Amino acid sequence: MLLPLLFLPFSFATILIPPPTGKYGVSLTNIQLVDKTRPDPWGFDTIANRRIVVSRFDPVAPRSCRTKQRIPYMTSVVAEEEDRILGPYEWPVGVLGQLELELCVPKNKVVKDAPVVLFSPGGNTTRFYYSALASEIASRGYSVITIDHPFETDIVEFDDGTIAYGGHYSARKNLTFAETAVSVRAADMSFVLDTLGLKDRKKDKAAAFGHSFGGAATAAAMRLDPRIRGGVNLDGLLYGEVVQAGFGEKKNSKQSFVLWGAQGHNSTEDPDWNSFWSALGEQNVWKRELSLLGGAHGAFWDLNLIADVANVRGQFGQYTEEDLISKLPGKRVYQIVGDYLDDYLKFVFEGGSEGLLKGPNKKYPEVDFL
Repeated sequence: MLLPLLFLPFSFATILIPPPTGKYGVSLTNIQLVDKTRPDPWGFDTIANRRIVVSRFDPVAPRSCRTKQRIPYMTSVVAEEEDRILGPYEWPVGVLGQLELELCVPKNKVVKDAPVVLFSPGGNTTRFYYSALASEIASRGYSVITIDHPFETDIVEFDDGTIAYGGHYSARKNLTFAETAVSVRAADMSFVLDTLGLKDRKKDKAAAFGHSFGGAATAAAMRLDPRIRGGVNLDGLLYGEVVQAGFGEKKNSKQSFVLWGAQGHNSTEDPDWNSFWSALGEQNVWKRELSLLGGAHGAFWDLNLIADVANVRGQFGQYTEEDLISKLPGKRVYQIVGDYLDDYLKFVFEGGSEGLLKGPNKKYPEVDFL
């Protein structure tokens, strides 16, 4: 469904998302992209061709920040829709519209030739819910691009003043839709790489990660596009050909992959994870499987951090605490995820040491190697 864009006022009170912890400042650019070679796969878009919206978080050398600027964490339109969606969880209305990010306005250009890392969000979930996570990874020296996938993502705003609503599907109940949606996401991710100028599928190199359904999309995109040399699935179920076939039939793959589940979700418990993991093993893909001890599915998105920043943790039901946002504090989760992803991305782009991915570390008792 495509509807006109309406503007609603923000609350005067603001809540600042904690700044990222890496050595770089972070700049943000929101971009609409149109794939003129591909029709909209859902058939809903009025312009016929596939268009997507992305947020690009770029690292900026500290001395290159002209000033710091506070911007809304998400637009008023998206915040209102997300308030409605979170209504059944008794999430406090208005908090999302009060949130702000503090970002860098660079003097000149951002860090030249920073490695490109794509991010695909959870199913029915706006990319804005991962802006804090993207900022954290970008502050480590990477250009992180979060992607909205229109007509499947819950709400997407276009440049022409319209919004696209998604289907609010349940992947577990509609396997056909899920497999179609994950293939659309994979094509979107490959198109973003084309647009950024990574044309050589043999030499160009990128990485990708995703939460929940975005983790499934990451795996599917790696099967479609060998430029994506490294991928991380943050607690997502898997769908499509990649489950049985992995990344392809070739031996000695240059790709690598990390499965990182919430506590209790692993390749022993999940048959699709097990099949995928076996296929990667047959293809000699470098791989690691991690578990976030004490972390639920909702540990990996910004809402877990927002609950602490807005001081609303514990103000709603037990189900919300344990699943929607997790019991682990948001700052601690992002410290862990940031450190492990940083070492993994260095391994992907630079080769050499596996860093924290070598094995257990006493500084991170929440991370279990499986």
